[in-house]
Amino acid sequence: MPLPTASTQYNDMKGTAAVDWHSGSELHELAKSKEIDTSRYFPVGFIFSGVPPKSFTIHAVDTNLTQPDFDKISEYARAHDGELPIVEFHFTADWDEISKYMKRLEVVVIRDVKHLTSFHTIDNVHLD
Repeated sequence: MPLPTASTQYNDMKGTAAVDWHSGSELHELAKSKEIDTSRYFPVGFIFSGVPPKSFTIHAVDTNLTQPDFDKISEYARAHDGELPIVEFHFTADWDEISKYMKRLEVVVIRDVKHLTSFHTIDNVHLD
């Protein structure tokens, strides 16, 4: 199964997102706060949706099938054509509860313009 990508009802705009955690362990801490057994399940992915976000999914590797450390999980993925055995943990929460784990979040979305491959910025206008 390919890695998940973002999708909405109409996909008027699509793009990418990036998150910085405070120390790097916050996804594990979030998983623990949702009573996910992080000694068995190693979180590797995170999905949220809604305005404001209320629906969340943590993708976690079942370390009974791999090993419970990041390097061993990477080795497993390499040995298995890039695929990892994951469990999807779905939950609802308030955005304030989730965002406290994040240091930075950036989302970039672009309209679906046929043949568009790049931008050439001709000016920057700051509106505040």
